[in-house]
Amino acid sequence: MAKKRQRRHAQKSVALKPAERYARALRQYEAGHLSRAEQTLNALIKLTPNHVETRVLLARICAHLDEYDRASAELQKAIELEPSNAQLRLNLGEVLYQAGRELEAVTALETAHHMDPENRRALDGLSSILFKQAKSERSVALWTRARSYLERYCALEPTNVPKRWILADCYEREGAKDKRLQTLREIHSIAPEDPSASHLIAAADGRGEVTTADISYVRDVFDAAAEHFDRELVDTLKYQVPQQIKSGVDALLKAGQSLGHVLDLGCGTGLVAEAIRSRCQSLTGVDVSSQMVENARKKALYDNLHVATLEDYLDEASTPYDTIIAADVLMYVGALEDVFAKVAQRLAEGGLFIFSIELLAESGFKLQSSGRFAHSDAYVHQLISRFGFSQIQGQEMTIRMEGTSPLMGVLYVLRRVRRSGSM
Repeated sequence: MAKKRQRRHAQKSVALKPAERYARALRQYEAGHLSRAEQTLNALIKLTPNHVETRVLLARICAHLDEYDRASAELQKAIELEPSNAQLRLNLGEVLYQAGRELEAVTALETAHHMDPENRRALDGLSSILFKQAKSERSVALWTRARSYLERYCALEPTNVPKRWILADCYEREGAKDKRLQTLREIHSIAPEDPSASHLIAAADGRGEVTTADISYVRDVFDAAAEHFDRELVDTLKYQVPQQIKSGVDALLKAGQSLGHVLDLGCGTGLVAEAIRSRCQSLTGVDVSSQMVENARKKALYDNLHVATLEDYLDEASTPYDTIIAADVLMYVGALEDVFAKVAQRLAEGGLFIFSIELLAESGFKLQSSGRFAHSDAYVHQLISRFGFSQIQGQEMTIRMEGTSPLMGVLYVLRRVRRSGSM
């Protein structure tokens, strides 16, 4: 009886028309029966190899199975059947991107865009891929291409804030200061509560009255960057400060000597900890970004981790530290008097203060268009003298890349020789 039922089922399947077979495959796909749907479609292709919808649905199944090369092959066959179909080109571009074939993806998406200039998905895909490539290759030409598609996308989606942020970034890389400022103002008008827009508008305007970065701005920047922070900073931007700190410490201490009880202000994901943990008797990390602290916790390099501003933690800490480090932190603090005073209070006699700054050729400190502060060497030396420190090391260095150019700074190693209150 079972064999008879199977024969009847097979005969019934053979009798199905192509449209019915496709409808069955679609039902199987929507029910999550991908293997059955694929079998039905493969059988249908043998009967009607020129059925575009069959190729498209088979491509969707392949994509669901993460078989992106197979998916792209099916879509290319569909395009051969309907070469003027912009949607097929768009789907092909997205699948090629998933397959890691970015150059081919851009070609497919550009073709889709030429066929349908107002297709938002094509503009979104093109701008995203080209911006990613521009960051990786630090190419102004790629930023310009990404920017051209972003401008068109934003014209079609005028309230899309994330895309406008990327557009502002492109303008900055191209040196188009006025267009960047205008885009920041547009973001502020759409999202007036966004602290990042307010801070960067002040920076672009060159407002001298801003003496520190809004803490909400700093938190938002690093929470957003946390997921890919190490790869982006170290691999792409060639960040050098942790290794420069290690070199400075190794030159200062003998083999086996320790930095003692160490406080890492603005610890981020723990890049400094990776460089100097072997020199620490204990290591405490502090950062305003909870996402950064969570990533640092996963590395299991710190004895203690806290989510707090550096000023609040220095106020609340009850025990002195032998070494306090602030790597790439003071760029978000303009006036450094309060920081120096608090660090001096928390350092043990003879303790070390190790920190980096972005170097300013002018006097004092200045909020830059990047949203970070730069400080002059003369200003730092005034603070060294005022708050009871002596300089052991002061090395000019490349902090990391900024676009296509090196970002210059100074790494200082200071020793506390007297309490700031004894001036």
